[in-house]
Amino acid sequence: MIGLFPEREEVLSIEEAARASTTPEFVRRIWRAAGFPDAPVGEPALLATTVDMFSALLASFEFYGEEATMQFVRLVGTASARLADAAVSLFVINAAPAAIERARANAEAAAFVPVLVAGFDLLFRHHLHAARRFDGGVVRGVEVQREASASSISSTRASWPRP
Repeated sequence: MIGLFPEREEVLSIEEAARASTTPEFVRRIWRAAGFPDAPVGEPALLATTVDMFSALLASFEFYGEEATMQFVRLVGTASARLADAAVSLFVINAAPAAIERARANAEAAAFVPVLVAGFDLLFRHHLHAARRFDGGVVRGVEVQREASASSISSTRASWPRP
């Protein structure tokens, strides 16, 4: 786990994560929808930054609705699980050394994770841009840039309407 999460953030239980943003049941529902099994009550299972994700999903419930948000969480969970499985298969099939070497190769392969995530983030943003289904500059009170450079895409956030 250290190779995948080198920042070694604090690990929280579902209950601790819920206290920071919502209820334990909400956290469990999202976690299950994302494709993970329930963590035992009180056992550390979530990184501290996961709390931000739950807060954002709570806002998504309010903005897009519960059903649409849960469907999206299931989709992202399934897609990321498939990507993770493909990444592990790529490693096992193409770099399957002996046990001691496998541990070393595993650590080296984990170094690719940040680049993979950054690449996925960039590709996802480009796909979002390509998939937009409107031509105007404003949609439901959200201001949208018509064109953006690759460097501004990573630093630009839509300004969501305030209630």
